[in-house]
Amino acid sequence: MKFFKSLALAGMTASMIAGGTASAETLKIGLISAKSGVFAIFGTSGEKGAMLAAEEINAAGGVLGRKIELITSDSKSRPEEASRLFREAVAQGATVVLGVIGSGETQAVSTLAREQKVPFFTGLGYSRFLTEEAGHRYFLRIITNSSAYYGPMVERLLKDGHKRYCTINNDFAFGRDLNESVMADLKKGNPQVEVLPGCEFWVPLGTTDFSTYLTALLSKKPDIVMFGGLVGPSGRAFVAQANQFGLFQRMAGAHPALGWPANAVGLREQDIPKRTIITGSDYPYPPPKTEDSERFFAAFKKRWNEDPVSEAAHGYATIQFIKKAFEKAGKVDREAFIDATAGLDIVHPSLGAMKMRGFDNQSTAGVWVGYLGWSKQYNRPAMEDVIFVPGEKYLPTEEQVKKLRSK
Repeated sequence: MKFFKSLALAGMTASMIAGGTASAETLKIGLISAKSGVFAIFGTSGEKGAMLAAEEINAAGGVLGRKIELITSDSKSRPEEASRLFREAVAQGATVVLGVIGSGETQAVSTLAREQKVPFFTGLGYSRFLTEEAGHRYFLRIITNSSAYYGPMVERLLKDGHKRYCTINNDFAFGRDLNESVMADLKKGNPQVEVLPGCEFWVPLGTTDFSTYLTALLSKKPDIVMFGGLVGPSGRAFVAQANQFGLFQRMAGAHPALGWPANAVGLREQDIPKRTIITGSDYPYPPPKTEDSERFFAAFKKRWNEDPVSEAAHGYATIQFIKKAFEKAGKVDREAFIDATAGLDIVHPSLGAMKMRGFDNQSTAGVWVGYLGWSKQYNRPAMEDVIFVPGEKYLPTEEQVKKLRSK
């Protein structure tokens, strides 16, 4: 692929790497990343992926003759800060904004994007409602809709016959939406599915001590615990402590995104119960053995001296998609840009070919599904018995989207 070229800009400062000296001839793209706070591990990697793509594009001549200039900032994982930074990026001339920020921050910025008619992409906000009932013309997403994460997991849970559930999730937009959607689909598939009385737990973001909750879960004796809304440090801490308590020797576990490299980082091999936790990822370890995946991995590793995670691939692919859309539009114009995204395809490093659906600005990205495991090759949490599931099957139809947005 032509944009995987040797980098000639490795010694420059961050602003110069992104696009050279600011001028009227640059293409300004806002890049809001959660580089501190609870989502820091995601946002930092996402920013690096986006910067790598900008470097490669600029080295190859830019976009419509313009170099990309990234206006970078740190949302501190706070919605109000993300909103302020979005206004600043637009004021500084950003034509498009990318946010590697969580669903709560994404929702806040999406509202502003609609008001100001500025195209806004998310590289971390997976919540289904963002492109469904809360969706609009100026919000776009090439990453997976959370429905494509929990859909395959729900099918496997129904097949396994689990009926008695306990749930525990972080108390934020994504956790609430995921829990409600998963349990509703499970009950639709099997009316006998139930959450045991007093066994739905909500914990603050960043919670890492689960001893009280684990004692309660063990006393309830469910068939399975669904903890898909525990993210970042909470998800890792829960798995390690649950294994120490012997929880997964007595019940199964389900987490649609614990296969995310950044969600599982820090877990040790002995923390991971064998073939017990059903999960998914859009950047699994070991990475897919495809030409695009291997080239991205090598370029990212060379540039940053670290292994990429999901958000790095998303930031990279989103900048490449933005380039392609502007070239299709033939000019730097926001409305023409959005028109050009409809039906546009892109090759994601780990998810392969996908295209943007024009009626809801959601891509057809799929997900990798399997069991949480360990990779001796990469010495890190990984996935076993993994299969790729296309996303289209789990996305709403155009009529369903219209109905959701009319409420």
